[in-house]
Amino acid sequence: MNLKLVDQLTESRLFPNKTALLRFDEKYLGEIVYLYTILIIAFSQEESEDLANIREMAMDYASRASVYRHFNTFRPTSNDLYLAAHQIIQGAEGDAERYISYENFDPQRLIRMLILTARGHSDKIPLNDILRLESQLRIKDNQLKQIRRTALKWDSVAVGTKVNTLRMAERILRRISMRTEMLPIVRRVTDVYRKGGIQQDVEDEKGGASVGKALAAIGIGLGAGLFLGAREPRSKK
Repeated sequence: MNLKLVDQLTESRLFPNKTALLRFDEKYLGEIVYLYTILIIAFSQEESEDLANIREMAMDYASRASVYRHFNTFRPTSNDLYLAAHQIIQGAEGDAERYISYENFDPQRLIRMLILTARGHSDKIPLNDILRLESQLRIKDNQLKQIRRTALKWDSVAVGTKVNTLRMAERILRRISMRTEMLPIVRRVTDVYRKGGIQQDVEDEKGGASVGKALAAIGIGLGAGLFLGAREPRSKK
């Protein structure tokens, strides 16, 4: 596997620079943070051996988003989740009139959730913490709340319910932007559940899990094909 391409897949395609961050209003940034968080919580609890690489990817993704223990610094090599949280903090600080106010958003609560997920203990995240995050990010979308309800019992729900939930998540990701790095993962996991079976895990020369490893292992092409049909992200109004 081309290690350079693997590294590129662990960096944000949605927010390659600060200008890209400014294209999104806080409503969409909040939805990115919330949806990514509940998806990686769900994927980290995946019990199917066919999707073991997705479980590893989710834990690795959470680790990369929480490794600095804060979101204060713009880091172009970080992932969508970290950068969206960073922009919420930067935009909300000192401006109580914004959609998500600095006083209400508690990034340390999110970091604790990500650390537990990274360590394989997402099942120990208190429900109250997730509901507080939902409130702090002002999540109003009923579909996002439905995804949350399914995600928190992921290992016990029927395959059909998982497929419907993932399709719902795909629609939301497409609405936000075709460039979200979670979109191709959700699509391929959906296909695996629908069709059954998965390609054999791909050995990563680095010896660690990554988005690139997970994507390659479930048959997502590297490079330009990953974001075939990409369009500009949803801009602020």
